[in-house]
Amino acid sequence: MAPPMARPRAALAARALILAAAVAVCAAVPLKVPTARPGECWDTLTRELKASELPGKGYGLIFYGDSITESLRGTDKCRDVCLKSKTRSSCKGIPEVLQKYFGVYRPGVMGMSMDESAHLLWRLQNGQIPRVNQPKTVVLNIGTNDLTNCAWSAKNAQKKQAAINKEIPGIVGRIQQSVALLLQQMPNTRVLVLGILPRGTGSGKGAKLGANDMSWPSHYTQGIASINALLKAYADQTPRVEFIDCGSVFIKGNQIDANLMADAVHPTAAGWDKMAACMQNTVATLMAY
Repeated sequence: MAPPMARPRAALAARALILAAAVAVCAAVPLKVPTARPGECWDTLTRELKASELPGKGYGLIFYGDSITESLRGTDKCRDVCLKSKTRSSCKGIPEVLQKYFGVYRPGVMGMSMDESAHLLWRLQNGQIPRVNQPKTVVLNIGTNDLTNCAWSAKNAQKKQAAINKEIPGIVGRIQQSVALLLQQMPNTRVLVLGILPRGTGSGKGAKLGANDMSWPSHYTQGIASINALLKAYADQTPRVEFIDCGSVFIKGNQIDANLMADAVHPTAAGWDKMAACMQNTVATLMAY
């Protein structure tokens, strides 16, 4: 029998091997074809990125992601519909959070509402990576919509969990592909991958604010934990990549804190303030290279 002190080390070593194997499996899984979502938001972001390529311009820090990231612009689907929505956390005050914590870095926000990981990958492959005036750091936050869309069609909790589990390798693999592309095309840039945030059972279906199930754990909890563990393992073994999970700031006891995430999926300004504070030191370290 192994001595007592050896057992924790052995357990940690075994867990590390399992995670490493899982990362390798994710990288080998056939992935969804990167999917285009052209339109108003694509045009807006592409136009902004093109302008940033001019001499004397450029972002020092770029945020890529879905509607959670787009909230930093104060918009949803590139419109201000999130300012007074009855079904979505308000994005009012969130651009001010961006400036409070990261304004010194000349931040750019390339977030598109409803994006899944395959959509973001397509955007990166089709012109939304700066060629000149490249940023020192990129913050990547994607994957929650993949979970939503694979779980919605399932008829009961067991089938929802099975659908989420089946999707995990693809989600992680597509995020890895996005990170690899960013590293390849921006050789002096560092990437901070954010963990997928907590979300409530049934969130994202358009329920009125106050009617969402804020219970935690939800039927997304296990899938989110698995994805975040795999992303952390990937970041730990990949140069110029860091991972941080700020999800715990949104949990209060056995509930998602409605003051921080009113619709159980999108952070409010108060929620984004907590999340920005969580990642602030890591971003500062990456920007200092």
